[in-house]
Amino acid sequence: MRGYPGSGKSTKAKEIAAATGAVRVCRDDLRKMLHDNHYTGKTECEEQVTTAERAQVHALLKSGTSVVVDATHLEPRWLRKWQKMAAQYGAEFEVIDVDTGQLKCAAIDLLRKARGERYVGSDVIERMAKRYPIKNWPKVTQLETFTPEPVEWIDGLPEAIIVDIDGTVAHMAGRSPYDYTQVHTDTVDEHVRWLVNTIAGADNTPEGPPHVLFVSGRDDECREATDKWLVDNRIYRDELHMRPTGAKDANGNKLPDYRVKYDLFNQYIRGKYNVRFVLDDRDQVVNLWRALGLKCLQVQPGDF
Repeated sequence: MRGYPGSGKSTKAKEIAAATGAVRVCRDDLRKMLHDNHYTGKTECEEQVTTAERAQVHALLKSGTSVVVDATHLEPRWLRKWQKMAAQYGAEFEVIDVDTGQLKCAAIDLLRKARGERYVGSDVIERMAKRYPIKNWPKVTQLETFTPEPVEWIDGLPEAIIVDIDGTVAHMAGRSPYDYTQVHTDTVDEHVRWLVNTIAGADNTPEGPPHVLFVSGRDDECREATDKWLVDNRIYRDELHMRPTGAKDANGNKLPDYRVKYDLFNQYIRGKYNVRFVLDDRDQVVNLWRALGLKCLQVQPGDF
């Protein structure tokens, strides 16, 4: 759902849920349930609401249940998070716009106030309308969905481990995730480095230690800087595979990390190595590795 407060979003969401058997997840209801208030204005409270909202939608999609997410969704990045989650679970995705104008929304909000019901105030609706005018609402469509093909263990192939970089062996020290000019400032994860180097140095099998394959969602424009960072931080690696710069889907959307890594796996690893395990952090990518049938050790929470 997308629309201003008072636009009729919740009414429409309830109608869709009733007609389709979907479950409605409402941000306002979560606010009331968690904090006994429809909006506290506190950042920490909104973060808790977001955590609960995403957890509910994750669980429902995982169980095969359709979901109607009832919130304003005026900021496009909020819709794109749901867009990616839907693709991750192979679910259809659609944005239902309830494009009721500012003045009518404000009038409905004023009527709610007079009735002693929940309201936000005409000034809030006016600010939203100025910042997110209906004519500028971007179209956010369904991402291409896919079903990953499980991988089989093939006797005779060399063994390998797959290691992620950002959030796994490297941690940003203040830089933007997309500022690749500053990757040299990242700090190393001592525990992951120790594990990777220990495995790379193990020689207790006739075949020798597994190959270490780094597979990263970073654009390959920073390949040289990334490789230098690995060397400077004394992290062993045999191969480094990175996102092709400008990789997009059929609709021109930037490919999500899980799809990039699936493509890299098919191109460079499938049929060439038997993978013992994967080290990664991001939920969407961890779910991919496990869908392939690989053992993935998630190094830290990654719901983003």
